[in-house]
Amino acid sequence: NQVDKAIELGQKSLAITEKHQIIFGNREAFALLSDCYTQKGEFEKALHYYKKLMQINDSIWSYESVKKIIPLQNLYEKQNQE
Repeated sequence: NQVDKAIELGQKSLAITEKHQIIFGNREAFALLSDCYTQKGEFEKALHYYKKLMQINDSIWSYESVKKIIPLQNLYEKQNQE
């Protein structure tokens, strides 16, 4: 079954990305696993991986937001010192 093979590969991918702390890889693995378990009708497992996916998306969004805010804050502070 292709869905079962995809789950097996998703689990292997997740093990590697977690070991090496590759957050974008985790995100892809969680999305794949959520989709696969949904297709199999295993909705509790699908929800588990979907929640993990949403946590990572929130973390990425927060990180990206901070990266954009810091230069603006520095520029603001520099302008107010002048």
